[in-house]
Amino acid sequence: MSPVIDLHTRMLNNGWLRLLERHRRPRQTLRPVTGGLRAIHLDGGRPS
Repeated sequence: MSPVIDLHTRMLNNGWLRLLERHRRPRQTLRPVTGGLRAIHLDGGRPS
């Protein structure tokens, strides 16, 4: 089997997350998830 690179994985630095918190739309929330990280949730759902 050949190696796989997940091109859909997203890493957002703290500066970008602060901008999101300030300028997000009402449907988006930024909440803690397992492991102490934060994830963007749409309409209160789980991150994709």
